[in-house]
Amino acid sequence: MQFRIFFFFLRSFILHMQTAFLFLVAVVAANLNVANSRRFSLLERDDPQEKSKGFSFGSPPKSILTYASFDAGVLNIPPVMLTTNFENVTLPPLGQRFDYFNSSQLGNQTAWLNGYKLSNFSFTSPPYPDSLFQPHYVTYGLSIISDESLFETFSQPNPVITVIDSLYGSGYIESRSFSYVVNSTDDVLFGEIDHGKYEGPLKKFKSYHPWSEDEQGFSHPTILLDGIAGKNLSAYYPIPMEITDGRWQLPDELYYPLFDHFQRTYGMDDDGMLSCSVLNSTEYISFYFSGEEYRVQAGSFFGLSISPNDTSSSFDTVPNENSTCGFVVGQIDEFTTGISAELFLGQYLVVDYDNMEIAIAPTATKSKPQTIEIISTGIPSATPAKYFTYSEVYYSCSTPDLVGEREVYSTWYHPSYSFYTGERYGPSATESFYSTQTSSAPVTSAEPTSTNTGESTNHSTKTGSSSSSKAAGNIQTTGGIFAFVTFFLSALMIL
Repeated sequence: MQFRIFFFFLRSFILHMQTAFLFLVAVVAANLNVANSRRFSLLERDDPQEKSKGFSFGSPPKSILTYASFDAGVLNIPPVMLTTNFENVTLPPLGQRFDYFNSSQLGNQTAWLNGYKLSNFSFTSPPYPDSLFQPHYVTYGLSIISDESLFETFSQPNPVITVIDSLYGSGYIESRSFSYVVNSTDDVLFGEIDHGKYEGPLKKFKSYHPWSEDEQGFSHPTILLDGIAGKNLSAYYPIPMEITDGRWQLPDELYYPLFDHFQRTYGMDDDGMLSCSVLNSTEYISFYFSGEEYRVQAGSFFGLSISPNDTSSSFDTVPNENSTCGFVVGQIDEFTTGISAELFLGQYLVVDYDNMEIAIAPTATKSKPQTIEIISTGIPSATPAKYFTYSEVYYSCSTPDLVGEREVYSTWYHPSYSFYTGERYGPSATESFYSTQTSSAPVTSAEPTSTNTGESTNHSTKTGSSSSSKAAGNIQTTGGIFAFVTFFLSALMIL
């Protein structure tokens, strides 16, 4: 009798537990569906950027040859534009000329970018349509403005509104951000990332654009450079560097070691001239950012020289071993730094200005399905770089150095590590953390080491163990949850 009563209550308890867990399964499934619908919301809506890329003009809109640029913040619209069908389209007369025009100068004509109808934007336009080498394509800037006061002049009556600020102000994008296959002309997504565009880990770095302004007043995507290395070359000098279309501009602490390296290795003279055979060099120079290595060929620092005293590049002549090339790397001028986007060829670059993040990953070599996600609270699915946590910088222009009133960059707790391996010196209390002005930063050894550190030397393909970006919270793993619930319910059914 007692056994029957016990069995009765046990069966009732199991039935109630089954009901409770079925309810739990329903709740979990609903939450995961909500997360997934949020995660892939762009795939289910009509996204103009999936249908149109680049600049279009007029009504009906005509697609114009378009190029993206790190060295600009606004649109540059020539007086005569060339469509992708090689037809000419003329810009309406602009009247009184200013450095920057606003959208009202277009009259009743409509401009579009990546399928978005533009309003309240600024642009520049060359004054003479028949000038020599007048471009017939439109460029649009990927930079923003950090200090509006630089554009408040008597010759500029209207506020300057960048492309990204215009799209953000119109509500087309949730953060001032973009993703870009470097040097792919106009393969840009504003406010979105396509996870099908890259492979391997998406490495995340801190962006320091508030600490950078070019000569025009625009703030580029800016990343903290640790130092450079090559064969018998090592220079450590943490400093924020602007990403540019093609300009190399380094501080003296990096410029002179690189200059001396090419003198020793390639016979470059004191004027920076040498044989153009350097363009065929297979040597790579490594640049390090928060412990991650990116390489560029040695020839990237040289251009064909027209005369022995002219180091400007000429593109109408094909260089050969009898040609003379010049060192095209500049020194910091008026506090402007620069690394060429050539350093990131073959990389997928994601920039989120509002959340001060930059992410880089190798471009996919095989066709992958398009997987677009909105960038809103940080770069989704990005893994922090090796020393992301320690890459802090502050900026001061109040302390003059021996050269004069020059900016001083300093780092907080930035680790010293051996180039080529990324291995830190010492795993414990002897770890080389320090707070120092970069003008007195030590030089680390850059000689390749045979020591087995247990780490890959190819940082661009090495998988990190750090936590992912805060924006990756919309991506959830369902297998473990359902496996546990299924197992528990099966056990209850057996009872």
